[in-house]
Amino acid sequence: MKKNNYIFLVLILIVFGCSTTSNISEIKELSKIRFDSLSIQPDVELYNFRIDINRQTTDLWLNDSTTINEVVPYNVLGFNLGNGLFYDLNDNLSLRVDYLLNIDTKKDFEIEKIYSKSKWNRNYKSQQGKFSIGYPNKKNYDLLQIDDFKDSLSISYRNKHRYSIVTSDSLTELKTVKGLHDRIQKKDKNFYYQKHRKRVDEYKLLDKAIILDDRYKITQNQNGDIIQIYSINKKGDYLRYSIIQDDKNIFIYDEKFYGKKIIKDNNKFTLYYNDTIGYGYKKTN
Repeated sequence: MKKNNYIFLVLILIVFGCSTTSNISEIKELSKIRFDSLSIQPDVELYNFRIDINRQTTDLWLNDSTTINEVVPYNVLGFNLGNGLFYDLNDNLSLRVDYLLNIDTKKDFEIEKIYSKSKWNRNYKSQQGKFSIGYPNKKNYDLLQIDDFKDSLSISYRNKHRYSIVTSDSLTELKTVKGLHDRIQKKDKNFYYQKHRKRVDEYKLLDKAIILDDRYKITQNQNGDIIQIYSINKKGDYLRYSIIQDDKNIFIYDEKFYGKKIIKDNNKFTLYYNDTIGYGYKKTN
């Protein structure tokens, strides 16, 4: 029986990803500046402030002949790879919004997400551990409560405890109300691993390259002005994305120059999917 595939949620990503290419000459002629060196360290991203570089998807069966394709949820726990790159334990690779806006999310902050239609805009505010969301002409409502202790975070969702993150010199653990959910163990400062029943996932910085288990290898060119993201394959690694920047622009693109462009302007930035405007973020406080 023929299987019918219906694209759910990820459709928007595909449409954006298959439209007109980025400005090829703009990419080729960019006066590139160097990135910081790559690094790897366990980290937490609580607010979904991410620009997807590669978002995982999964097929879910509705019946014997029909599936839907859904994006894999974000995991709050993962790794800071330097230069705003964040890789979570659900294998989602992204660029962090707080990095682009130079915001320390451990302190109070307020930012606005801006769309082409103002009625879609959103306001995000964190004050004394309370994280709230607001819409135009509507009062902000509290979404998260984050209690920061010396070696742990406790996160509540609408006044109900959801999970906690506990850290020590050699462990970083995500615990839900049902018990241990994820655990990152440290071998040394550049080598971490996660044990499963039948396998061990390894995350390491080796010879200036980041190896993210059997999925990705991230490197920089000799000049340090291009970040290269490879998919690991038994037949040979292949280049998925390149990232370049100058003092105002960031390009994330594949071998055909499809991708994203970010234009930075003081306390705000605008994201383009190829040549189509997506949305922007602005630091308001």
